[in-house]
Amino acid sequence: MRATTGVAVLLALLGAVSCARETSSPTANPAPTPPGAPANREAPVESRDDARYPLVTPVTPVQGRVVFLNPRLRFVIVDFAFHSSPRIEQRLGVFRAGRRVGEVRISGPADGTTIVADVMSGEAAVGDLVRED
Repeated sequence: MRATTGVAVLLALLGAVSCARETSSPTANPAPTPPGAPANREAPVESRDDARYPLVTPVTPVQGRVVFLNPRLRFVIVDFAFHSSPRIEQRLGVFRAGRRVGEVRISGPADGTTIVADVMSGEAAVGDLVRED
């Protein structure tokens, strides 16, 4: 019984070693092709760099969320994590549930994706949307 188990383990190890040798064979890592020769034998793939495929850059509007509010000093910190950041002195609207409730002026400083803004009119609350009108 022990001999049979030993032979089975030995065969399993030999099989694993032979599989490892096959994956590290020269055919798995082909030699580099000389200049001027085709890189592979498959059909060439059309390039998407020609005029038929124009390059489209998505427009990310200036849009952020109020993450901090200081009602006494009337300033907010706005996070523009997934959108473009606004310019300093730019005025943006504050929206809650789709309705405009105030206006802020970006005053800086910026830290990563967050920036400080002064509440110019109306009100703001944590979670409000800040965007261009």
